[in-house]
Amino acid sequence: MTDEQLSKISPKDNSYKGFPPLYITAGTDEISIDAIHDMTKKMKLSGVEVTLDEGEGLMHTYALFHMWSPQGRCVQEKIHQWIREQLLIGMQSKSIVNRVTINPTCILDS
Repeated sequence: MTDEQLSKISPKDNSYKGFPPLYITAGTDEISIDAIHDMTKKMKLSGVEVTLDEGEGLMHTYALFHMWSPQGRCVQEKIHQWIREQLLIGMQSKSIVNRVTINPTCILDS
């Protein structure tokens, strides 16, 4: 990608000011986990409300496999709940503090 192309999809100067609340899922074994942590920190510094939910030992797209994976089903339900909370917060004009969760309940013992 050229710098010009990248500038069209990347926040200017890594500023996320004005972004809406975000729920980010990431597997701790994915190749871009460090970049996700860095991005989350930058978002918080810009005042963005961020929930980072890390699936311990999981891959990048684990949330997409909800039909076959208990961990995927778990995180899909948590996303569903977060959306409901956001809709209620929007109606009540309240805010939740930034949070990071590492949810071991989505990891099932074999």
